[in-house]
Amino acid sequence: MTGVLMVKIAFYKGNSSTAWNNFWANAVRWWTGGPYSHTEVITKTDETGKHLCYSSTIKEHGVRGEWRVLPESDWDFVDVDSDPEAVTAWFEDKIKQGCKYDMLGLLGFLFKRQEFDKNKYFCSEAVADSIGIREGWRYDPNDLKPIVDLLSQYTRK
Repeated sequence: MTGVLMVKIAFYKGNSSTAWNNFWANAVRWWTGGPYSHTEVITKTDETGKHLCYSSTIKEHGVRGEWRVLPESDWDFVDVDSDPEAVTAWFEDKIKQGCKYDMLGLLGFLFKRQEFDKNKYFCSEAVADSIGIREGWRYDPNDLKPIVDLLSQYTRK
């Protein structure tokens, strides 16, 4: 039997260094009724503790992957069975396509939720889709967390 294929899902609960970013993070937390304002999927961690993270962000104008340090004081991590190479391939395909941030989809949480644009993603939508959760557009970070927690119960360690 081969090794377990696993990724980590990271949920942001910290505070930003800028008032503007804190305003948006706190608005997301307030509106969605939970402690999280953003989520990332981690496919690799190097020996220095940096993580290869994928998500979709307003700041980077869409889907992106980058090596980041994610302090444990600001993030909650959940291990789930998912093929890191498949997740990476999903994101790299979206990056290659130039997929943007789904602002209209994000605003869908204010109104009736619906899938707006298949070439735009908000963070939790991209993370959910990349690990095989269907209709990721339905989930904000706080909706996604209990689903990921449930999946982690079936993760072999």
